[in-house]
Amino acid sequence: MEAESRTSIDLGSLARIAALAVAQTDGLDPVDDPADGPRGDGAAVVEVDADGSLRVRLRVHGHWGTSLPRAASRLRREVVRVTAAMTGLHVARVDVEVVGLLAPGPTAAPAPAPAGSPVL
Repeated sequence: MEAESRTSIDLGSLARIAALAVAQTDGLDPVDDPADGPRGDGAAVVEVDADGSLRVRLRVHGHWGTSLPRAASRLRREVVRVTAAMTGLHVARVDVEVVGLLAPGPTAAPAPAPAGSPVL
């Protein structure tokens, strides 16, 4: 009888998958460069529920003129799709927090969101 094989994926790698999905979503940018890996500031956080499904929290910058609720919805779909494709895991929830707004122009810099901002 052959021993069962197992593959495990650490939460940091799952968070990086989610952070990279931000870079693929028009109208949103990651708070940090996802190529640098997780920095521990909560820009992308993944938690596992008791049933094995994933909960993802993402902090992003929005682009001026973008419909932020629509961009967040596209991001949610992309996180679910790419996570399932790469890992086979189910993402049950994706929370998106827009923490800054990138102004138009060549020197776009994020403006911080005021404390107590509404949830989209």
